[in-house]
Amino acid sequence: MFPSDRYSRNQLLAALPGKALDFLVPHLEASILKQDELIFEAGQIAVRAVFPGDCILSVVTIMADGRSAETASIGREGCVGFVSGLGDRHVIDRCIVQMDGSATSVPLVWLNRAVERFPAVRDLQMRYFKAVFAHTLRSVACSSLHTIDLRCARWLLMAHDRVQRDTFSIKQDDLAKMLGVRRSSVGQVCGELQRVGIIRYSRGSITILDRARLEAAACECYGAIQRI
Repeated sequence: MFPSDRYSRNQLLAALPGKALDFLVPHLEASILKQDELIFEAGQIAVRAVFPGDCILSVVTIMADGRSAETASIGREGCVGFVSGLGDRHVIDRCIVQMDGSATSVPLVWLNRAVERFPAVRDLQMRYFKAVFAHTLRSVACSSLHTIDLRCARWLLMAHDRVQRDTFSIKQDDLAKMLGVRRSSVGQVCGELQRVGIIRYSRGSITILDRARLEAAACECYGAIQRI
């Protein structure tokens, strides 16, 4: 029997109507994902959907010169692969595990059958697609208009929401890649946040010390994304 506390950690799975969830439970697989584990590679055909519990997944665009930037991050509020049934199942960008944690996966063939069988699942799929699109548009504007210190604070807040613990592992190199900036820039921002007592950073581990002040240090996009 699939452990019910695992799927309840993901907000999309928890939002499924009872009959739809009962239909999917025999096909759900619980797992612990490790940092840097590859979920999807660009160009491959998606065969499963992955619902994070307390892990964080990152969708990363790789440029021809090897540089990369995070174009989307997914935590317990979402899923990778949930909207694949809406069209071509070819994966656009690489998806990796950014932070260790629990997740639940299901073969897309069964998820798509649930979409066809239960109108409420189809409605949830479409609402999630709309939310992802709105989030992506906001993130593009944020990257263009807001400084690294504002964006870094927003990223840390979103990570804090998703992992639901004050201390989590993230290397400055990885955070720099996610934000599309130099490691030295991230080091300066984290150093200043630590100096004023908002976070504590040590050996790839960040602890949120003052959530309210971190929110004040973030750009307006954090609040806007929360309202989507």
